[in-house]
Amino acid sequence: MKKIIYISLLLCLSLTATAQDDIRAAFPRASDTKERAAAFYEMMSRKSAREPLVQAYLGAAQMIYAKYFTKNRQEYLRRGKENIEAAIRQSPQSIEIRMIRLSIQENLPKIVPYHRNIAEDKRFILDHIDSQDDILKEYILAYIARSKSFADK
Repeated sequence: MKKIIYISLLLCLSLTATAQDDIRAAFPRASDTKERAAAFYEMMSRKSAREPLVQAYLGAAQMIYAKYFTKNRQEYLRRGKENIEAAIRQSPQSIEIRMIRLSIQENLPKIVPYHRNIAEDKRFILDHIDSQDDILKEYILAYIARSKSFADK
């Protein structure tokens, strides 16, 4: 019986890691095209947003979707911001959630009033990058390499 529980737990963890890998692979390219934005939005809409990290990626997907789909654009932007901010409130020490918010804020048009945390999130990422596991650290360093906010670093 213990063996079955152990195998089930390992399977769940590997499926979760695979899902997280899929999300991390899709996020950096999600805003490149209308098709990728729609695909990322669909992927995240099917996930349960009970975990703060998933909720942050859902918020990002909603905001990216608004870039290409004008119907209900304001609603997607509002819900996206609410999801990202709720994720930050639930998990303020998550460097990945901070990276998601920074990525969204630095790429939004200036007319969208959601830019006030750029310096704060940049500082948080720089202060905490060294304490991350290798996979997350590599993912965030790849983000830093293409980020406008870190271009002056």
